[in-house]
Amino acid sequence: MTTLTQGMEMDLSVFPGTSSVDLTVLKTLDDLDRYTYYVAGCVGEFWTDLMCAHRKALASWKVREMSEVGVRFGKGLQLTNIVKDVAHDLQKGRCYVPAPMLAEAGLTAQDLLDQQNRTRFQPVLRKLVRMALEHLDQGWLYAMAIPRYETRLRLSCMWPILSAGESLKLVMNSPDLLNPGVKVKIPRSKVYQIIALTTSTGACGYTGTAYWGRLRKQII
Repeated sequence: MTTLTQGMEMDLSVFPGTSSVDLTVLKTLDDLDRYTYYVAGCVGEFWTDLMCAHRKALASWKVREMSEVGVRFGKGLQLTNIVKDVAHDLQKGRCYVPAPMLAEAGLTAQDLLDQQNRTRFQPVLRKLVRMALEHLDQGWLYAMAIPRYETRLRLSCMWPILSAGESLKLVMNSPDLLNPGVKVKIPRSKVYQIIALTTSTGACGYTGTAYWGRLRKQII
């Protein structure tokens, strides 16, 4: 709870404004990494500690090592949210895309308010999505480290990763990503498809990993 609160405090201190008029941008990539840890990565640590303490099936886990993997899992999910909601966050005065990354493409945070800059933003987006995927790859290893007979626990990790992957695919191909009037979101039918496939196969690692592998290739 203390760490999550630090994330809220960081939001309030770094982004004092409430609209695009007061748009503020993260200064460094380290700031982005720290933010994703505060608001999501720390959940991976907590989840690991909790599950290892209460599920005998995870008694063999090395808690510290798996906690680090859990952190990566959480960061991947948060980065997915950041790229998916970039246009809406900009309207709230928040640009979570670090200034140096934008500068490499000759952009500023203010440039992202112009939907015509969607193409120029693509190289930056690709880097962010690749970062998210590398974290989610670790999340997938985390999910597969859960014994299959712990079906519900494994599914609870598989579902958000596969949903995040589907979201990242939409993000990479959305011409309206910088349009605040458009919500980039996977349809409910896709969520049901993920749930049906993974549940009907009993959280099978082979089937799930094949799905994740194909999905990854469709993203980048």
